[in-house]
Amino acid sequence: MAIMLIVLVWEGAPLSSLGLRPVGLSTFAWAAGIAALFIFLLGPVILRIPEWLGRPGFDRPLADLQKLPVWYLLLAVLVGGSVEELLYRGFAIERLAHIIGSDWLAAVVVTAMFGLGHVPLWGWTPALTTMIPGAVLTIFYLWHRDITANILAHVATDFVGIVLPMLLAKKRGTESQ
Repeated sequence: MAIMLIVLVWEGAPLSSLGLRPVGLSTFAWAAGIAALFIFLLGPVILRIPEWLGRPGFDRPLADLQKLPVWYLLLAVLVGGSVEELLYRGFAIERLAHIIGSDWLAAVVVTAMFGLGHVPLWGWTPALTTMIPGAVLTIFYLWHRDITANILAHVATDFVGIVLPMLLAKKRGTESQ
């Protein structure tokens, strides 16, 4: 990954400066807890926010994604969740905090950029709602500096929200034939 090469070669810094550290049981426990929070509590609320505001929601972009092959969506979820966490949390927060001297101000800026980064795919209102889980992932990252837990939680959440519904729909379609 380009981010890792920049850190290792250009900066001469260790990968731990991205929050990469040895993976332990706590990494998986935190990832499962964060994913559960997103899937069962925050997700259902976030999906309704655009409707409550009378704005377009996630339905159309999700319908567009459902036209893509499952393998592609699975790859997009794996790569997207990994790259977003490494780029926004591991790289941007650490470098910006070093420049401006504040982890929390860096976190606010990066969380806003995370939301804006989702505009092209999801549209304005859904993208802005992504700042809520983005803020949770950012707070967790600042607390534990465990980017692997962030990646696992992000990938699991995106899998459940994007890939799993398509797999279930395909299974229902083959069972009814």
